[in-house]
Amino acid sequence: MAETDWRESVVRAYACYVQTKTDSDRVREFARREYIEPTRARHESSVRIVAGDVQKAVRLNNRAPLVCQALKSSKFLDDNHLVLEKWEGPPSGMSTTVAFTYRLLNYREKAPGLRPEWPFSQLRGIAKEVFISLGGGEAFIQQERGAQTRLSPHVPSGESANFREY
Repeated sequence: MAETDWRESVVRAYACYVQTKTDSDRVREFARREYIEPTRARHESSVRIVAGDVQKAVRLNNRAPLVCQALKSSKFLDDNHLVLEKWEGPPSGMSTTVAFTYRLLNYREKAPGLRPEWPFSQLRGIAKEVFISLGGGEAFIQQERGAQTRLSPHVPSGESANFREY
């Protein structure tokens, strides 16, 4: 009798565990089990995963963005010792036709510490020299505020033209 109770509690605990997995977790687990592990077993250095194939296998409908996000997440890459070499598909990167190509790292090998730099961050500091030539950022702002006040003589000093109270 006690053994039956124990087995039922184990089944209930497992059912709770399965139910608490997110769809992203299911996608990552499926990709690891069906793509990454077999590729490692064959001693291959790269693997290609198509988002639509994973979506269909995990039985998700209209969840291509979720599948693509899960397959390029740092959690998936780090947990499986992968480097995302390239992805092919539409510019949005969120379609069933998106194909991800990964390079498998050895378990002892670390992934490159820095992720590719976001292109917009390359613009940081682009106007640094301009502001220095104008006396610094604060001086530039003060000059612009002075010019605005001269252009709007009806605004009493100390009040902003944009936030004037009536």
